[in-house]
Amino acid sequence: MSRSSSKEFSLKKLEKLFEKYKDPEEDYMEADGVMSFLEDLSVSPSDVVTLVLAWLLEAQEMGAFSREEFVGGFERLKLDSIDKIKMQIDNFRDELKKPKSFRKIYLFSFNFAKENPDRKNIDLQSADQLLSLLIPDDPQIERFREFMKTQLDYKVVNKDQWMG
Repeated sequence: MSRSSSKEFSLKKLEKLFEKYKDPEEDYMEADGVMSFLEDLSVSPSDVVTLVLAWLLEAQEMGAFSREEFVGGFERLKLDSIDKIKMQIDNFRDELKKPKSFRKIYLFSFNFAKENPDRKNIDLQSADQLLSLLIPDDPQIERFREFMKTQLDYKVVNKDQWMG
């Protein structure tokens, strides 16, 4: 066996990885499985990289992954083990530094945070949490976040406001 063969991608290995974390009753990774997966990656659920990961896997629901999202996403990335995924965490985080990727992740986060796909807005608390993750340490964003917390007229943020 050549040295490079250990670096080759294995769909079977990736399927096994999904099986480790999926709900035993369903073909779906629920919140507990996602938490175990993140723990094995040594990533906090409140780390912005979890949002980037959800974007890369094209996840539709916060705190859960379907088999298609998890296996399909990591297959596209050619990552089939916890160790290989861990080695890419910094690269995932670097996606936020790329203006084109950041814009896509920013838009994704709005849609991802909606309580259901038919909603046209997200609540102020979700908007605040996302802004603190995506754009930390920005004085203008900090002032806007403070305004959202103290004003009484608005209860939600719509997509136009989010992207504006």
